[in-house]
Amino acid sequence: KKGVQFDLIISDYQMPEGDGLEVLKFLALNKIQSKFILFTSYEGLQLPVHYDHFLGIISKYESSKLFSLIMD
Repeated sequence: KKGVQFDLIISDYQMPEGDGLEVLKFLALNKIQSKFILFTSYEGLQLPVHYDHFLGIISKYESSKLFSLIMD
């Protein structure tokens, strides 16, 4: 929605109504400046979207890496 800004968005890759890449594409197309992390159990996932505020793909098996990114 317009006027709503988030410091950080953490999205799962696979969701019931779409996927995290759709969220990332929406952010990039709308020039939203929120930092973004894709949290997934998929290995070797490639991103076809460039987004300046993308912090990375974090495996669900590496939750400590997720927490360290959030705390930075």
